[in-house]
Amino acid sequence: MANELLRTTLLLPVRLWLRRCSVELPIDQTSVHRILVLRYDAIGDMIVTSALFAVLKRLLPNVVIDVVASPKNVTLLDDDERVDRVMVYDRSFRSMMNVRSQCRDVKYDVVLSFVFNKTTESGVVAALWGGRSATAVTILHEARKEQYSAWFNVQVPLERNTMTMAAMQIEVVNALFGWTVDAVHERIDLRISDERRARAAHIVHRPSNALHVIVNLSAGNWYRQWSEQRNEELITLLRSRFPNVVCSLMADATRTTMATTIASKFESNVRAIPGIDDLLTVVAATGQADVVISPDTSIVHAASNMGTPVVVMYTQKATFINEWMPHGVPYRAVLTNEQEELEAIEPQRVVDAVQDLLRTLER
Repeated sequence: MANELLRTTLLLPVRLWLRRCSVELPIDQTSVHRILVLRYDAIGDMIVTSALFAVLKRLLPNVVIDVVASPKNVTLLDDDERVDRVMVYDRSFRSMMNVRSQCRDVKYDVVLSFVFNKTTESGVVAALWGGRSATAVTILHEARKEQYSAWFNVQVPLERNTMTMAAMQIEVVNALFGWTVDAVHERIDLRISDERRARAAHIVHRPSNALHVIVNLSAGNWYRQWSEQRNEELITLLRSRFPNVVCSLMADATRTTMATTIASKFESNVRAIPGIDDLLTVVAATGQADVVISPDTSIVHAASNMGTPVVVMYTQKATFINEWMPHGVPYRAVLTNEQEELEAIEPQRVVDAVQDLLRTLER
């Protein structure tokens, strides 16, 4: 009770300044001319948000979309003509005020906040960048509904972990504008130039008359990735189960040596993909595979963007796993039995999942 009273007292100046009032839904879409989307987080988050850009531009063709990105994911919008301005926020105070200066003379009608961790921070920046007149939107956090109402006019009630993040974002704008877009069937739609696609095809050549599997070795956390031994076991089992398989090993800078080492242990049909320094080219490269195997959500969503079937490995240490499943493509998910490191997953389970997925695709 004392903590709630303290929060209420501290938020009183905010309420007086912003004068946020709850907004009756749906809002009048004809009054919306400029939207600010907050997506200053991870690589995969930006990839899945491309489905939202497609929906907004289809149903509000004249709307101007600005995006606040992170240093990690900003280059993913390099080829996206649907986005008017891209600003970068690295979560420092200096960066916050720099974005504020870029937004100072812009009137936003709607701010869509899709950074769901540290929601108070996203409320602060939504107010700072979008101003008092913008309708600030996030999803509902029932336990902190009253607290977040100081920052947001709209808190859309969505049950977490029941749909993918791509679908969640579309359901938010469905509620906001009264639309009935079938979020499940919307595709992830990251824009990639023909030049980047050609470069990806040159770097990761798709073999003819072979099953081409890209195996991603890297993940954002140590407990979400396999050891060299586990990955080597996987390659051995794949070659045994599928005699015509060609395995391409994909890795970030921390694991390129591992990829080269594993590839060197096999006489043929296993190769390490050279390091690619451009995120959009990495995304395009996943389109060269028949199946992508990955423990990392960014590559999972990259493959989904390219329409490539996926076998994903997740540890139940992670939260909201269903939100980060592949969207719009056939897939199989292999999970740890409990909250343990990914190393606990046996490679045999992954190979079985690949075979099951391929059988389904054949049918």
